[in-house]
Amino acid sequence: MQDGRKGSWTPAENPVLSSLSNEQTPVFLTREAVATRWSVSTRTVDRRRQDGILPWVDLNGGRGRKPIVRFLLKDIEDYEQKGRLEIT
Repeated sequence: MQDGRKGSWTPAENPVLSSLSNEQTPVFLTREAVATRWSVSTRTVDRRRQDGILPWVDLNGGRGRKPIVRFLLKDIEDYEQKGRLEIT
């Protein structure tokens, strides 16, 4: 249930976190961590996110002007396993 602040959600209502089982603890990576992992610039990571190629999570819940961009480690690993890591 929303707690009265626009765009704020309880953890149970967060679509990303609610899809995880109780035993799973999500591991989030920053764009800097993803860039380092792939040996690319943060702009490359941003471009892939903005193009909708790379799934991401806004930890800010839509509040404020700037999203708090994070990537689920599982999504990054899935992306890598599918062989989509072609540097452009």
